Amino acid sequence: MDAAAGGFVATSPTTDGPPATARALLDAWLPGADLALSADPLLRGLVASGLARPHLAGSDPGSGSGSGSGSGSGNEVVATGALDVASPSDLRVRDAAGRPHPRLFAFGIPVEGVHWNTAIGARARADAGMFREADAIARSALRAARVRPHSR
Repeated sequence: MDAAAGGFVATSPTTDGPPATARALLDAWLPGADLALSADPLLRGLVASGLARPHLAGSDPGSGSGSGSGSGSGNEVVATGALDVASPSDLRVRDAAGRPHPRLFAFGIPVEGVHWNTAIGARARADAGMFREADAIARSALRAARVRPHSR
């Protein structure tokens, strides 16, 4: 906001044009989901307790540290900001040792770095992927409820 200019002033280092001025600003930016920066006590607690771990692209899914080997392989390991899950089609949350928890699932924004655009365009009666995932999680959770409890 620039009172002297009478509104909001925008510039860009990628254009040579003059600054743009407007009386109103619509902020339509959606912040990215990043587990490392999350203030959500549930997500932070899951990671702190070892029940969940961050997803690292380029890592070995079963490695104990969640960081993959990366040494000498030429593979770059990158934190995606998502919770680590067994796979995009098996959304059981991996614990600190890389084991998928039998009764802990995540989908949507917390796994956006694993499974891109899961929450976009989820409309009723449109067979949206997010709804199929929710159905699959519900079926898995119901099956898990019939199995002996997970010991920790």
